[in-house]
Parts: sequence; structure tokens; C-alpha cells
Amino acid sequence: MAFKSLPLLFVLISIFVASISYEVIATGEYQPIPNLNDPLVVASATFAVNEYNKQVKTKLEFVSISQGEYQVVNGINYKLDIVARNGINLEKYEAIVNVKPRSTKPSQLLSFKKV
Repeated sequence: MAFKSLPLLFVLISIFVASISYEVIATGEYQPIPNLNDPLVVASATFAVNEYNKQVKTKLEFVSISQGEYQVVNGINYKLDIVARNGINLEKYEAIVNVKPRSTKPSQLLSFKKV
């Protein structure tokens, strides 16, 4: 009787392994961020504006995140559409920020451009 359930067990294990393999292949694709108010996402956006200010010697002020995606790489890359105040004007920027594995804070500004 036990041998009759072995083919079923084999099929279930095969499906499980195939689903894990698909997830590994999908790693690296950008996915929508489910919660733009997540503290690490907000910290990444603020970090991006502050780092850009240091590099370009400007005084942008972070206002909000209008949209965002994340990419699992060596850590996480956040691609964020940021609204920032430049003097009296609100402007949109796209930033890509890397957060290293097992870190709780952003580590590197990869890109920052006005859109």
C-alpha cells in the first residue's frame, strides 16, 4: 500500500522543486514595492536625496515616493520615483539605491536623475 503513494510523492516533490527553480530564475527582475511607507524604503529615498545633495552641492528636500520597485540582486536595489522640493518647485526624480544583504539601511546610490 505504501508503494502506491510513492508516484504521488514524486510528483509533489517535482512540482515543489520546479517552483523553487522558477523563483531563482525570476531573481533580478524588478517587482512593485507593496508598501511605499516601509521604513527601509523611505530611508532609501531620503538617503538618495541626501547623497545627491552631497555629490552635486544642491539642497533638494525629500517630499514623498510616488512609485517604487525592488530588485533582488546582491542585496536589494530600490528603484524609486521621488518627489523632491527644489526651492519652491516640486520636481520628480528617479533614484536607484542599493541595500546590502542583511543590512537595515541603504548603502549606495547607484543612480539619480530628474524625470
